Amino acid sequence: MSTPGKVLVVLVMLTSLIWVVMVASVAQINNTGSEKLANLNTEVEKFQADVVQAQRQLADFKDQISRAQVEMGLDLATIQSRQAALEKVRSDTIEMASRVKLQLAGFEASVQTAQTARDQREAEKKAEIEAKAQAEAEVVRLTTEHSRLTGQLAKLSKEFRTTLASNKRLIDRLLKSGGRQVRPASFVP
Repeated sequence: MSTPGKVLVVLVMLTSLIWVVMVASVAQINNTGSEKLANLNTEVEKFQADVVQAQRQLADFKDQISRAQVEMGLDLATIQSRQAALEKVRSDTIEMASRVKLQLAGFEASVQTAQTARDQREAEKKAEIEAKAQAEAEVVRLTTEHSRLTGQLAKLSKEFRTTLASNKRLIDRLLKSGGRQVRPASFVP
């Protein structure tokens, strides 16, 4: 064999070795790739199952969210109706309080008016009591004055009768004496 044949044989041998290594590597890669592909296919199936399960869970969550929103809407409506009722009660209470305040102010004004009227009546009563006391004192004074004047009248009446009787006697004497004036020895007043 010639040198180029030897070289060629060595090259073919080397090339075949390289091909064997390469084929072995490719086979190894194919086996590894097949395993990896099988693993990846398993993972894909697992992921698809997980996706289906996640979609089911998502649908369940959406249903729960819808139910929660409906319940929340109902609760909100209930709370709003209660709040409206409480606001109505509050406004009614405020209105009643205002009415009571106005009535209280009216009653206080009536009480004040009544107290003023009572004070005025008490002042009038006190004035009437004082006027009555003054009138009674005047009656007592006038009664005393009347008694004194009645006594004086009786005394003057008695003096008048005495003087009248004395004057009648003097006139009778004067008439009996014929016009001459005769004086009594003593003059009795």
